Amino acid sequence: MAGNNVFDKLDAMGIKPNETYKGKNGKVWLNNKLIGTCTSFSAKVTIKYETYEIGGRTFREAEGYTVSGTIKSIQVNGMYLNLLSDAIKANDTVTFNIIGKEANNTTERRISLEQVTFDDLNLIDFESGKSKTEDMSFQAVDYVPIK
Repeated sequence: MAGNNVFDKLDAMGIKPNETYKGKNGKVWLNNKLIGTCTSFSAKVTIKYETYEIGGRTFREAEGYTVSGTIKSIQVNGMYLNLLSDAIKANDTVTFNIIGKEANNTTERRISLEQVTFDDLNLIDFESGKSKTEDMSFQAVDYVPIK
């Protein structure tokens, strides 16, 4: 049977279809407070490279990295407005810690994002008959995988 052959190959590679990471098992904490309205979360590292040529060939050498991402939440209160508004008006830099978790049936992984700053704050935005969501893009100084 062809279907069993596929599962045998996946099993031989150590891949179990029922152990995939699913969004429904994800959670996000902002300064140790669960964001219960979070519908989507992404964080990534972008590697910075220096490019140089030797003998007509181009090489790259890593020089550092940046950490960025987005939290998408259903808006039920003015959480971000309350957290950021006074600091923005005072030209203060407010930093946060974010922990993101995703899980499957057998394992989970957590990442801590340190010294997070948000890029912007949407003051008001609505459309009649639609639920409001907020996309909060951010930058972080560093990330730490949590074991």
